[in-house]
Amino acid sequence: MEKYRAVLFDMDGVIVDNHRFHEEAWIDFCKQYGIHLTAEDYKLRINGRTVTEVVQFVFSGRAQAITPAEVKQYSEEKEAAYRALYGPHLARTHGLLPFLDRLKAANIPMAVGTSAPTANVEFTLDGLGIRHYFQSIIDENGVTKGKPEPEIYLKSAAALGIPAEDCLVIEDALSGIKAGQNAGSGVLAMATTHTEEELRAVHPTGIAPDFTQLVFEDWFDA
Repeated sequence: MEKYRAVLFDMDGVIVDNHRFHEEAWIDFCKQYGIHLTAEDYKLRINGRTVTEVVQFVFSGRAQAITPAEVKQYSEEKEAAYRALYGPHLARTHGLLPFLDRLKAANIPMAVGTSAPTANVEFTLDGLGIRHYFQSIIDENGVTKGKPEPEIYLKSAAALGIPAEDCLVIEDALSGIKAGQNAGSGVLAMATTHTEEELRAVHPTGIAPDFTQLVFEDWFDA
């Protein structure tokens, strides 16, 4: 297996195993506005996209086009609801901290490339006390095209000064896996949101249920 020189982390579903809280928040939010959204819709059509893209998507059937002010209002409303739901449960994905420490000890640069808004990044990384591990953090405000477009991972790799093809992207969402592949990176899929069978269908470089199941030497020179 090819060895990698840097790691580009997605946040939701990778650093934290939180997809069911986002799913619940989106379903509840849509219900308030008379929109029917299912768990399957979330997995296949929402997970991995920016909140702005999702708001535009869920209101796309409305006769009157949604305004930028409404997009901002609805985005903030949904994300505040998510943080209230997940706040009491905020926790690192199993095995994350030892993995970060091992990467740091091996001088392997790390970045976060997430579709989440800045408020959620602060809530997560600062709430877990792990911001200092990452040399670059890019959220939805840092890109113009969300996943599966490769922009976020190309920018993350560039911020570390390492070619994207020498970076390992760690993702849980199908759109995020495709974004990493489109960037030319290796992709390790976390089976937190999708089943291993669903993940194999998009051909990631590898699959793991959490960070305890990774053999460090398989991916990095150490």
